[in-house]
Amino acid sequence: MLRNVDRGIQIIRVRVCRPREALLSVRDFLTRVGFAKRPETTPTDVNRAASHNASPLTRIQKFKDLVTDSLASPDPHIGWLPWAVFSGLRIIRQQEIDIVYSTGSPWTSFLIGAILKRLTGRPLVMDFRDPWVANPRFLVRTRFVRRIETIMERKVVKAADLVIANTQELKQDFVNRFPAMLDGKIAVIPNGFESFNGEPQPTKNTALTLTHAGSLYFSRNPHHLIKAAMDLVRKGKIPQEELRIVFLGGISIDSPELQELLQDPTVQDIVKIIPRLPFREAMEYQKRSDVLFLIQPDFPLQIPRKLYEYMALNKPILAITNSSGATSTLMRDVKLGIQSKDTTKDIASALVSLHRGWKDGSLTRPSRSNCEYFLNKNLSDMLYKVLVRLRTQSDDLYTSLP
Repeated sequence: MLRNVDRGIQIIRVRVCRPREALLSVRDFLTRVGFAKRPETTPTDVNRAASHNASPLTRIQKFKDLVTDSLASPDPHIGWLPWAVFSGLRIIRQQEIDIVYSTGSPWTSFLIGAILKRLTGRPLVMDFRDPWVANPRFLVRTRFVRRIETIMERKVVKAADLVIANTQELKQDFVNRFPAMLDGKIAVIPNGFESFNGEPQPTKNTALTLTHAGSLYFSRNPHHLIKAAMDLVRKGKIPQEELRIVFLGGISIDSPELQELLQDPTVQDIVKIIPRLPFREAMEYQKRSDVLFLIQPDFPLQIPRKLYEYMALNKPILAITNSSGATSTLMRDVKLGIQSKDTTKDIASALVSLHRGWKDGSLTRPSRSNCEYFLNKNLSDMLYKVLVRLRTQSDDLYTSLP
């Protein structure tokens, strides 16, 4: 996808070291030569979250988590900071840069931006593409690291001249936590897509085909969806030959219950799991689908990136999500398709509705006019105007933020 980046954009690459990975490499070396026991799993946030739920942690495991978390705080790219600051300082001075713009995650970029502002006095814009401390996955970090990163987030927000959130819900969370600090200096610019890629006529396969693009992990568990589809087929509400569910990118969830469900003969006839594919091939799979779906039950401040990519394909969308989160709000406001709670009963009802629409040709595609707001050219224009106002320190900057 680097081919899509304009050749006129200057990209400066600098050195990086990753202390946690370096420590794990030493551990692996000691394991190979017999000085250490082989670990059962790699200490990732997802694995640790599962182990936390399964059984209490030992003191040794807590200490290991503290060490590995600390070496990757606020993220595994912390070793990029010194070289990025040095290079950024040189670029700002040589090229007379007007504004420092940093976007995260990775959160290290915000630390770099705050330092560069301190050293140069340039205005600083921080674009949060995801929640940091308010992210549910943040809770699996050790208590010490959570305290440190909470302080980090407050410091960088305080340093910023303008904070950009990508959802109204994320903006409200910031305002609730930093009311005085963010008074008049926070805007909302959502994510978006480059251009429409959908075909002019609706697709209709020989079976209703629902596709999920991207890997599934952590709380994005398709168990209820698969169970609902299996039950509908067994009860005769949807013929087995008229339903296909495609997981494009695999399922990376360590769940015995899910694995047992996937071994069911009925499920194996309905469900197709395809490993990750090159971007263009993945797009072709989605174009040939009747419905695109996503699973977003536990991230109320976020909207999955794939929802915007689905908009570009102009397909009906099934969103398995909470009714009060940012994803639900976007689905409802833009009229992108059907929503369902992450329960077998609710998903079954949604599948029956989609199957009926597929049979009689009444599946509703999102209106392109509703989605045009999220075209990258429109969003980049919003960002450009905000940056120009910030550079000129115009009096109407904060009264006209989106």
